[in-house]
Amino acid sequence: FTGGRDGTVRAWDTRAKPTPAASALPAGFFAVPVRPDGHLDDSVPFFALRSLSRDGRFLAACSTNGLRRVLSLETLDQIGEVQSSRRFRCVSIRPDGREIAAGMTNGAVSVWDVVESKVSWTFQAHSNDVDVLEFSPDGGRLATASRGAEIRLWNRGESRPVFTRVLGGTVYHVNDMAFTHDGSTLAVPASGKIHLLSLRPGGRDRKIDADEIFCIDISRDGSLVAAGLNDGVRVWD
Repeated sequence: FTGGRDGTVRAWDTRAKPTPAASALPAGFFAVPVRPDGHLDDSVPFFALRSLSRDGRFLAACSTNGLRRVLSLETLDQIGEVQSSRRFRCVSIRPDGREIAAGMTNGAVSVWDVVESKVSWTFQAHSNDVDVLEFSPDGGRLATASRGAEIRLWNRGESRPVFTRVLGGTVYHVNDMAFTHDGSTLAVPASGKIHLLSLRPGGRDRKIDADEIFCIDISRDGSLVAAGLNDGVRVWD
């Protein structure tokens, strides 16, 4: 599935010649309250759809008034919600939908249990903004990225990283990350390449040459890497 600035979501069959089925959605995927004079009405909170779980079952909706909700796309029911006044840059949903992690502008990460409506884990991940974060498929680890394509991996509940890798200079920025389904590899687009970082002891990293990438995903069997570029989508075997 891909989403574009033209307000459409398209489904592609990777096994055949691309003939996408398109479904139109409001451009930007959020509604903004506007006053009669045409200016943004800051007194009215609005929701933005900020994160979709990798398996497509859960959606995080985050409001300008600090309310965060996780919704099931299978039943359309709300899993839970939390309220926080802290500013965040990125969001990730635990695969079972129970927790939501948010990366802050001060480099901190907070994880909320949306069912119990409480903070379950918080730690200082980086000295700069957290640009991207991603739960591992089993929910037991969290990967974070910051300025200079600094990648860190955290075991659940801990405040010291178990893995750190810097993939570029300060000018490089990470837009997205994705785990393989078994959690053994983390795909990170940075510095003109897709870095396939092995998370197994003694494992070897691999690289794929690529242009600037805005989003990335890996097929369930780990055989395909798909990336959204400025001019379209590219898939590697």
